[in-house]
Amino acid sequence: MVKRALKVLVPLIILIILGRAIIENWIQIQEKLVLNNPIYFLLFILCLVLTHFAGAYFWFKVTGLYSSKVSFKESFRVFVVSNFGRFVPGIALHYAARVYLSKKLGLKIKEGVSLVVLEAYYTLAGAFVLSFTAFPVVLVKIPNSWLITLLFFVALLLIFLTPPQIVFNLLKKVSYFRKIIPEFKNFSFNWHIMLLLIPILSFFLNGLAFWFLSASLHEIELSKLIPIIGLFCISWAIGFLTPVAPGGLGVTDLSLALLLGSFYDFSFASFLVLVYRFGLIFSEGIVFLFVVKLYGFNMVFSNNSKDS
Repeated sequence: MVKRALKVLVPLIILIILGRAIIENWIQIQEKLVLNNPIYFLLFILCLVLTHFAGAYFWFKVTGLYSSKVSFKESFRVFVVSNFGRFVPGIALHYAARVYLSKKLGLKIKEGVSLVVLEAYYTLAGAFVLSFTAFPVVLVKIPNSWLITLLFFVALLLIFLTPPQIVFNLLKKVSYFRKIIPEFKNFSFNWHIMLLLIPILSFFLNGLAFWFLSASLHEIELSKLIPIIGLFCISWAIGFLTPVAPGGLGVTDLSLALLLGSFYDFSFASFLVLVYRFGLIFSEGIVFLFVVKLYGFNMVFSNNSKDS
């Protein structure tokens, strides 16, 4: 009960912190809003929409490990519809929804569980790989521990460049992990690289979207694009690994606002982060309407599928 309450309170408290920083410094924020570039803002929304297609494509490819009968169109529906469970406090509802909807498409529950484990693994892997692009910025913030930080980043990079079969088999030697890591099919190293590249592309699009948002409102150099992508990945990973943050909500936003301190003051960074969050929700609405266009309001079955 307490844990579930924290999953509501933590994002709410963080939202209040960010909102207060914006309200108290609104005049200074307005002074920074020197641009009004609608083209860059449209590119911001477009990049966010494309991230959903990238995520759906990953789900399509990883589903292909178990079934060649599931089309990209059906995978897209499963990914988009289930994603609405990310912000429900208490449980990872979007993962449960992926398993349920995939079962309706002919996959076994154990296979669906294996797929969401692989999705979580590769998404986290993509975030850590791209986080290296922000390494110079991170070093400035912790100059006295640069060697430890470098070794930590390199160790994580080597882990996530290793095929998950090897990583999971090593973890299964520990009794605790043996109970929670499911079985999944082996696949080639080329498949591993392909599955890793898709989340990397998705995170690149997310970082690019944030840069377009910044450029649409305030002058920002193109040279800051790469470190912004890395900072975005670090903040996402922090939110993902925080147990009291459903979908990283709140924790990811606060982390990104703090990490952007190298480029912006906290109040303006908070403003950009919240606009980004609303843009992300808006883009989810766009792709959801696209699913409605494809299927109507039949969110579980394809036109020729039946409930088993």
